[in-house]
Amino acid sequence: MEANFVNPYDDGSLKWEHGFLFRWGDTNDFYSTTLESVPEWERYAKLGSGNYLGFLAQPNDAINTAPGEENLFQVIVVGDVAWAYVNGTLLGSFPADIDTGGDRVALIVDDDHAGSTAFKDVAIWKWHSSMYQDFLAVNPNYVPPATATPTVTPTPNPGIPFYGPESGVIFHEEADGKIERHRGPDISGDVMIDVTVVVPFEPRESNWNFGIQFRNDTPGSFHLIEVGSIFGGSFNHWRSSGVGEKWQGRIVEDVIGMNLQKGDRNRIQLIVKDSTGHLYINNRRAGVINFDLGDIPTANRIYLVVVDRDSQGYEYSLGGHTKFEDFTVWRWHPSLFDLPDDD
Repeated sequence: MEANFVNPYDDGSLKWEHGFLFRWGDTNDFYSTTLESVPEWERYAKLGSGNYLGFLAQPNDAINTAPGEENLFQVIVVGDVAWAYVNGTLLGSFPADIDTGGDRVALIVDDDHAGSTAFKDVAIWKWHSSMYQDFLAVNPNYVPPATATPTVTPTPNPGIPFYGPESGVIFHEEADGKIERHRGPDISGDVMIDVTVVVPFEPRESNWNFGIQFRNDTPGSFHLIEVGSIFGGSFNHWRSSGVGEKWQGRIVEDVIGMNLQKGDRNRIQLIVKDSTGHLYINNRRAGVINFDLGDIPTANRIYLVVVDRDSQGYEYSLGGHTKFEDFTVWRWHPSLFDLPDDD
């Protein structure tokens, strides 16, 4: 027996179940096998009121679960064994040796929500040996192919990033009093970050800043490595332990070779190894960051940020945006970058 069932709901979160009853007798005894949106397939036998025998539910990714998708469900019963297939994939087999007193077949649904389930191309055949060629597992003489030697999983190429390169802009919203952020990837373990920032203002207009923020699941808790134009080029390491806590940090470490004209580019590279950050700006070593300071939980995601408030020579009320380019993150590997020997 076979039928194409159409998944019934537009909302993919609504659970559905549909399939077949077979060997259905007059006293409500039958076998049942169904597909579910979990996705899994289910089968059992029922003898009389509430007497369920041999219940089994097994997950299977061959079942299409998206709204409106179809599943070709085929059930083959030969003698005292039944086999179930979905979309050409064997789900499994099970005994069908209980005398239910009947041979009827029915299509069924068992949903918790109102609606209807469409089906089409329903067909039932008497089994014939010529059908073995399409359903090899049903053949009692079928021998499964020998298991192939497992393919060795190649060692991942450390030069391939798990995020980026990505380019974009962060708009200045000085009036809202908030840090402007662009969310990057979730992270775990040691990483290498590479991003290029484009200078948004002429020196006579305003100072500017651009940062890489490391956040965790504690609200308001972070480390922020901030690079900017103040004092001719500098970086800060800020940190906060929670909402409303005063920022702590090292203020203004000079950076040699910062590009300061509007439209200039400054490349920022940060390697986080264990709890230490190694900061490079325009291919020069700028400093070492201690991520153990402040007793802040380990970061699990990265943001690019601009602290766009007017103060200390920052005139972000001018508006505009800060552009970033080639934002890329790798899992750290020594082949990516030559750290000094003392690191």
